[in-house]
Amino acid sequence: MAARRRRLDPAATAALFEPEALTDAEGMDAATNVLANLVTSKSKAPPDPLWGRRAAEVFRTPFPKNYKHESSRASLFLAAGRLLLRMNQRDVVPLLIDQLFAGKDHGDRRHKFMLELVGKLGSPSDVPRICQWFESQSARAIGGSALSLHAILPNTLIRLASAETVDYIVDRLHKAAQGEVTLNGHHRWSYEKALEVVMEGGPPNVGNAWLPEL
Repeated sequence: MAARRRRLDPAATAALFEPEALTDAEGMDAATNVLANLVTSKSKAPPDPLWGRRAAEVFRTPFPKNYKHESSRASLFLAAGRLLLRMNQRDVVPLLIDQLFAGKDHGDRRHKFMLELVGKLGSPSDVPRICQWFESQSARAIGGSALSLHAILPNTLIRLASAETVDYIVDRLHKAAQGEVTLNGHHRWSYEKALEVVMEGGPPNVGNAWLPEL
C-alpha cells in the first residue's frame, strides 16, 4: 500500500508527465496508468488539485508522426479527461482552450477531448473563444477526418447553452449573411445545428461522446 500511495503522489510522479517522457508508447502508458489509478481509486479523499492541472497539461502531447503511438496517446487523453470530470475541476478550462489555439495538426484527436471537456466543465462565457478558435479552422481541418470538428463542436455549444450563447451564435450567422465575417459551410452547419437542438430542447448527441457525463 505504501508503494501505491507514493505512485499517486503528484511530486513523486512528476517526471512521468514531463513532455520528454511522453514521446513514445512506453512513456504514455506509464502516465496513463497513474491517471487511471486515480480515476478508479476508492479513496474518500479527493485527489490533490495539482492532478487536475497535470491532467489538463497532457493534452499538449504532440501529434505523433504517421500516427505512431496514437493508441497510447488516445488512452492517455481518455484517462486525463475522465480524471478531470471525476474531480469536476473547472478551473482548467482556460488552459484547455489555450491549448486548442496552440494545436495546428489536421485530424488531431486531442481536439475531440478538449472540446468535450470545455462543454462539460466550462460556462457560456467560454463560447466566444471556442467559436473564435473554430472559425480559425479551415474547411479541410474541420471536415478532413472521421473526427470531423463540425460533428463535435455543436455538442459543446449545446452543453453551454444559454440566452447569451444563442444570441452569440445568431449574431455570427447574421454577420456572415451580411458579409461582415467569413464562415465556411462547416462553420454554418455547426452553428445552425447547435441552434436547432437548443431551440428544441434536445440533448447534446449530434456527434459521438468519448467521456462520461458529470
